[in-house]
Amino acid sequence: MQENVIRKSSTLSISSILILAALCCFGAGIVIAFSYGNEKGNIHIMDYTFENYEEDQKQGVENVKKLLTDNGLEQDFSDLFEVRVGHLIPGANDDYDVFDLSSVMSRVEQLPDSEDKDILLNNLEYVSYPYLISLSGYNHVLELAGKEPLALSDDEAAVFKSLEFTSDSMNQNINDILADRPEVAYLDHKMYLTGKIQNTPLITDRAITLSFALIVPDEIFDKYTWDSTIYLNGVLDQSKVKGDNLLQSVMQMNDKLAQIDFAAKNIEYESYLKNMGRRMFYIVAASYITIYLAIIFLIIANTVIGVQFLMGQQKSGRRYKTLIRLGATYELLCRSARKQINWYFGMPVVVAGISSIFGVRAVLTLVSGMISNSIGDAMLLAAAMILLLCVVECIYMAFVKRSSNRYLLTLMVPEREE
Repeated sequence: MQENVIRKSSTLSISSILILAALCCFGAGIVIAFSYGNEKGNIHIMDYTFENYEEDQKQGVENVKKLLTDNGLEQDFSDLFEVRVGHLIPGANDDYDVFDLSSVMSRVEQLPDSEDKDILLNNLEYVSYPYLISLSGYNHVLELAGKEPLALSDDEAAVFKSLEFTSDSMNQNINDILADRPEVAYLDHKMYLTGKIQNTPLITDRAITLSFALIVPDEIFDKYTWDSTIYLNGVLDQSKVKGDNLLQSVMQMNDKLAQIDFAAKNIEYESYLKNMGRRMFYIVAASYITIYLAIIFLIIANTVIGVQFLMGQQKSGRRYKTLIRLGATYELLCRSARKQINWYFGMPVVVAGISSIFGVRAVLTLVSGMISNSIGDAMLLAAAMILLLCVVECIYMAFVKRSSNRYLLTLMVPEREE
């Protein structure tokens, strides 16, 4: 076995890397698949969101409403309301470094060392030109979601972070800081961050996310924003949904909207059904591909290790025959071979298992937007799946041991001596 390990070390190394890739892919794939349907941000609030690309956004919203009215569809919506999102006005000479968040940064630096602290510091470091969200539009979203609306004065703002960019532990840290109402400044205008961090989705399309934004009163929004976007959210009339389920109603509305030439008016729309279907496709595709790759990598690695060991055993056939002539029994040879197989498979598997602790975490961090659990909870689920793969490894080793035993049995047949 020592000779095989030394001479075939590159093969064992490659097999160990393949097993590592299998463990990482399988752990991440199962977590992604498990997360679908349990997403904390997968809540149904609006049914449609219309976005116009006119230079005059207010006129664009009127165009959307006119199209719906002209085609007799406005009555199918029980609620049509606007949510406005825009950037701060740049400073002199197009200076985009206009927002001072140093008071919050200093508070974050005082937190105990952790991964959340590092992520917060890294994210807040680039918050010098944030988005603003109009309070009236966001409060309307909160009311539809069954939550309490926000009450802000002219010198107050609430922090908004999409769920993809935060976690429960990170939210707790931010809420602790916001409880002290830290003072921030936009050029000559000072304001206080207050309340708790907000993350209720603004529109139907979950692909549009904000890593950091401020919710401010409408007067402040009008005064300090430019190039804003107005999203027109729509909620289907529940009295017309009662006869059918929601998905059928959305599909019927999609058929009606498909007959309208929105492109000619520079208008696009997103439905709850389209968004849900697209997100489901992303998650299922990601989980299927990673699990499929894990199985392929695992089969290749185990086949290479198993075949290499059995070939090395056959090349050592004369040595086994010598041991048999010296009095070694079949049970003794099988026991020795089993120990060699344990070591031969164990070395690359153990190395891959230890490395997978870091590899799986890296993969989960990369696909964190697709999982609903925190990284810590996801790691626990991934660890359970890795243990399952270890059981599969033990089963594969058992098959190799049986093949080894059959070969050793053929050597026990006495040879005729001429």
